Amino acid sequence: MGGSKLAWSSFDFLNETEFEKILLRKDILKKYLIYNAKKSLNIYRKYNRYADVLLIEKNFKYWCIGEVEVSKHSFKNHIFPQLIEIFSLMQQNIDLIRKNYLQIDNIRVNKNITDLIKYNEPFLVLIIDKIPSNLLNIIPLLNSFCNVKTILRSRDESENYMYRIDDYYMDSIVNNSSNCYVNDNVLIIDHPNLLELNVIQSNFITFKGQEIGIQEQFNKINGVNRLFWILEKKVTNGKYKIQLNNNKLILTK
Repeated sequence: MGGSKLAWSSFDFLNETEFEKILLRKDILKKYLIYNAKKSLNIYRKYNRYADVLLIEKNFKYWCIGEVEVSKHSFKNHIFPQLIEIFSLMQQNIDLIRKNYLQIDNIRVNKNITDLIKYNEPFLVLIIDKIPSNLLNIIPLLNSFCNVKTILRSRDESENYMYRIDDYYMDSIVNNSSNCYVNDNVLIIDHPNLLELNVIQSNFITFKGQEIGIQEQFNKINGVNRLFWILEKKVTNGKYKIQLNNNKLILTK
């Protein structure tokens, strides 16, 4: 005798605070370690601006500063301006942010987490219950500077809950690539862990079909430890892309 099918229906979060508490309490984002991250993004404290959560990908490939929102809020007047402000502060105050995020309560700091945060630029991520149907075309614009996660909650007649997650990643995460730049044969990579440089030692890159030797270096610059690579052949100064492709590091202009 067949049982009756459960009827699930969408069940909105009451507000941003409830949504954030559920994210922190329940194992919804299974690919990530997630922490409450009410840590300042400001150096000049005329006001105190912070995001909501820290996400650490469990294989330590990348970390994200997360802004939790609900779709009831206006994209034009609230969500989008907040994302732009946080993104701007991430560019301006990265050393302060790294220091503050390594001091988050309850974070179990180990070498993997320390190196990830110290030597990799953070991504910004918008975590929202849903994108309104009339604004779905905004996702490519958002992906130009942040990742997007939608988490739709449903409930059945017995008050069981289900969460549907859709991810809209930036190209760097999808393609295992990173922005980088060269200055006087010093190569600086924004996201070395996406290229698996935290687990595999690479001795060369390929640029225009030519292999160029590289040497990993750590040095203190302006009082801050930096990770970079010395190129054994001359490459013109400037911004580049670097991608891990078939276990080879490919540098492109």
